[in-house]
Amino acid sequence: MGWVWEKRQIADIPPIKLSVTEYQQESVRCTRCGTRSTGTFPEHVTASFQFGNTVRSMITYLNIVHHIPYDRLRMVMQDMLNTRIAEGTIEHILERAYLQGTSLYQDILPLIKAWAWIGSDETGS
Repeated sequence: MGWVWEKRQIADIPPIKLSVTEYQQESVRCTRCGTRSTGTFPEHVTASFQFGNTVRSMITYLNIVHHIPYDRLRMVMQDMLNTRIAEGTIEHILERAYLQGTSLYQDILPLIKAWAWIGSDETGS
């Protein structure tokens, strides 16, 4: 008689938390000539604090696809990520997404209009 194996599984999401990466800019003075040299930040690091691509994408997705208004987005950020976000920051994130999307839309639209299947459906009529 063979063995009977039973399996049980639980699917869950690990706790969600922000991951913060700190960048530091060093400035040093040459002991020989006195010239000061200052390092640079990576190109994408433009402010003393900013949200990364994943957080910005989540805010854009929740607002555009699920129509979640600013005040509720602020609550989601506080409840899920334990971080506060200003309404102006949400506005800035959505404006940036709009500008990026508009550019992409303008690039894609002429290509779509040139395709033979535009305006057709699965019936072929």
